[in-house]
Amino acid sequence: QTYIVSINSRIINMFRRSSIRCSQMLWNWAAKQTKAPSFQSAVSPQHQDTELFIDSIHRASSMIRKSIPMMYPLMKLFSRGREMLPLEEVQMLEHWNTPDEFLDGAEAVYQAMLLEMVKPAGTSLPMEIRQAMHSDVKKWFDEERVSLAQKIAKFGSPETSGKAVEVEEPEFVEVCARFEDLSGSASLDMIRNINPGNLSSYMQRQEVLQQEAFNNTKLNLEVAIVCGLQHKRPDPLKTLLIRRADRITLSCDFNLRNGIDSSFMLTGAESVAVEVKPWTEE
Repeated sequence: QTYIVSINSRIINMFRRSSIRCSQMLWNWAAKQTKAPSFQSAVSPQHQDTELFIDSIHRASSMIRKSIPMMYPLMKLFSRGREMLPLEEVQMLEHWNTPDEFLDGAEAVYQAMLLEMVKPAGTSLPMEIRQAMHSDVKKWFDEERVSLAQKIAKFGSPETSGKAVEVEEPEFVEVCARFEDLSGSASLDMIRNINPGNLSSYMQRQEVLQQEAFNNTKLNLEVAIVCGLQHKRPDPLKTLLIRRADRITLSCDFNLRNGIDSSFMLTGAESVAVEVKPWTEE
């Protein structure tokens, strides 16, 4: 079952277009701005490893949910008379996403945030976005909004006949995210790093699984993300291209029974590169 997030009065289902449809041009641009592995033209090992792990959990959780009704009588037999939850309450990772769904959710949140960032400083944020931001991210957002406005101002104010006019909402040319890490849950970390040749250490750490079976911990999704926006102005010759490369962290509550157990919040953000230049068809 896919978890959903509400952003800017829209319900966005976390379903992402195939990564092969993402333009390589933005990653090529980002690679020229930074040497960070996640922003290079080629997909990083961190992305591949995290994508594989998320997909493995998705497939395993689906299989477990389907097998619980068949396994329940055997579980009762081995419970040795101890009280058990009713079958309808026995769950395992009920809410989890595929890799594509996680990435599409990150892209949707990022797009909603950037559409607000290009608005003048002091413009109030919609409540849905403001409530989805940690205070540190809100501070970063305000600083980036001022910095971006200064870069745009270098190309002149969007005025006609001396009167300020309303600028159209920017259009996204492209936005694409890649995984950097999935962290925070000790139980998932243990599963991720399990050594089949040393199951004794795994058995000794069963208390970790028991602890997170019903008690929430934080799950942190870290992504590298690039985007291009077309910033239209009254004079078509002054239309601008805004390109950004950023790191963002999305966090939610997590436990082994329910899986994703809350809406995601933006808990971290870091600017890697920003460019504003006249728009040309590339």
